[in-house]
Amino acid sequence: MEDTMTIDEKQAPILGDFSLKLNFDGALTLEIIQDALRGTQLLVNHTEGVLRTVLNTKVTLSKVQVRKIEAGSFMGDLTAALDSCGKLMEKAKGISMGKLITVCATALLLGGIASYTVLNMQDGGTTVGDNNAGIVGDNNQGNTITHNVVQGPTSAELAAALKEQFPDMEELCDKVAEAVIKKQQQSGACEDLKKASVYLSHPGDQSVSSIELANRPMEGSEEVAVKAIIDSELTKQVPKEYIKEEPKEERVHLKDIHIQIRRMNVDSCPEGVWYAMVEDIETFLPNKSLMLIVDSVEKAAAIKRQMSKEAIKVNLWAVFKRDSKGNPQYLRYILDRVVED
Repeated sequence: MEDTMTIDEKQAPILGDFSLKLNFDGALTLEIIQDALRGTQLLVNHTEGVLRTVLNTKVTLSKVQVRKIEAGSFMGDLTAALDSCGKLMEKAKGISMGKLITVCATALLLGGIASYTVLNMQDGGTTVGDNNAGIVGDNNQGNTITHNVVQGPTSAELAAALKEQFPDMEELCDKVAEAVIKKQQQSGACEDLKKASVYLSHPGDQSVSSIELANRPMEGSEEVAVKAIIDSELTKQVPKEYIKEEPKEERVHLKDIHIQIRRMNVDSCPEGVWYAMVEDIETFLPNKSLMLIVDSVEKAAAIKRQMSKEAIKVNLWAVFKRDSKGNPQYLRYILDRVVED
């Protein structure tokens, strides 16, 4: 973005120009234009939050205008206005808003693309039994408890990809990458960026050969333009259609857990369905009664032998699905065995 106002004009908006270009073979159809604009809008919607984090100050993207769309490859020239809010330019430390928004939009798009191509278990967990994902959290009994699994790149990986595009802005790339990863962890943001990567990688069902994002210096300015080029090696890994994935059931194995049987229904299945609450608060399991599946007569008998005790020690599987932020929502328990003294 190019600065057209001085720092002293604190109430005037700061304007700047930038562009997004999709290169492909074939005619520029209405469907391509529609998808390109949808993808651009999603990137712009989340750029404001990233700018706020990077600059550590209030920033408002008050409007984004499309000045022109060129034939051939889709190329949209856009003008954005930001409320200057006092010391915005001072916070930017001499970097034009055009450059800053170009880096932020590139990072958001790379983050969306990487959500389809990278799955990181950013938790230090280990694989635990029956090929189930091990997850973070420790109850000091050797158990692995789930908290967060982040789909997409790490901050370091995204920063490295940005530095390939903008080698002269390493410090800014680090800050922007960290802000984008934080943004992706917000409810809905990750899905928006995945949608944007689909729209821009395959607008109108047409696969692009590359995506270019650039700032557009003002005429007569001595500023050098910056450009990011995302090639087909990345865009071809993005599906042609956005389909929101339903969360899959996962489970984790817990040892030496104390449970309290709350109720039982022995007629529900051959060995009975029980309901239990986990008494060990260190496990981070929910403080409520969940279904406990007991899948053999022998296990049911072992529970009954312990019913006189205030709490029964067991090994069990905790079954859960993840919410939009990757946090576990526990559904039921499956008894592995009763730990009898």
